[in-house]
Amino acid sequence: MSIHTIHTTTPQDAFGALEHLASGGGGIIFRGHSNVDWRLCSTLSRFTTIRYEAWDTLIDELLLQFFDGLASVGQLPTSVDLNDRLSRLEYGRHYGVPSPLIDFTYSPYVATFFAFNGTRPNRENPTEEVVVYALSVAELAFHWASLGGTFDPNERDRFLHGDKQSIFKHCYPADILEFLRLPASWNTRMQRQIGAFLYDTLDHRGGDLEQFIDQIREPDGSVIPALTKIVIRKSISREVFERLELMGMTGARLLDDHVGAAFDVLNSYNYNRVTGTRDLKMPPPDDTKV
Repeated sequence: MSIHTIHTTTPQDAFGALEHLASGGGGIIFRGHSNVDWRLCSTLSRFTTIRYEAWDTLIDELLLQFFDGLASVGQLPTSVDLNDRLSRLEYGRHYGVPSPLIDFTYSPYVATFFAFNGTRPNRENPTEEVVVYALSVAELAFHWASLGGTFDPNERDRFLHGDKQSIFKHCYPADILEFLRLPASWNTRMQRQIGAFLYDTLDHRGGDLEQFIDQIREPDGSVIPALTKIVIRKSISREVFERLELMGMTGARLLDDHVGAAFDVLNSYNYNRVTGTRDLKMPPPDDTKV
């Protein structure tokens, strides 16, 4: 039962399934995809299909080019320790540089926002869907600690709670999966989004992380699968955005910048906003002077 799919057609069904998973005590992290056909994989694996090796300089070169570009316009970050490899990687991922980091959130509501963000219901195809991934980190950790053939509880604990700073001291390691349960202190966007990361440089041999998870066989007694996919109809976007707005889940608040505010403009075509300000007004057109 490694991957279980739940199809929902109403907001009550969708949020009910998500809240059940989030409150079950299973250490669930969530990720939203606006296209139900997108797979769970890193942006680095979509950028190149060449197997990554620890001696490979690709990630360093991508980040160097990114920070060179920032330096050329006087935008090098002052709050980020650029001598720290993990911080460089996290900052680059923050702005879309291809990376082995896959971002998740502990909040099913944040994941649902990003699943619906930018979507518009298709009247010609009312059955179009988005998907929210719910990944059990506990099941993933158990599987990772059992890959050698024998379960190693120390490796499970290290995977879940160990200090990951030293792993990136000399390189971006290859052929490993790491859970980074907290973002850096400067990463206010991920803090607002209650975020976490998976670092994935495994050799999936033409597959992806989703396929790797599908091969997990949970131990006897497990009550939830390693991965649950909650599939939601785009046609209920109005009800979804209305509920999320009342929870404070808007683009401006989650991204904390102008990009998020622009997302809200696009998403407001799906529903009637109730939030805003009282003193920012735009004068209406004066057709007598046109």
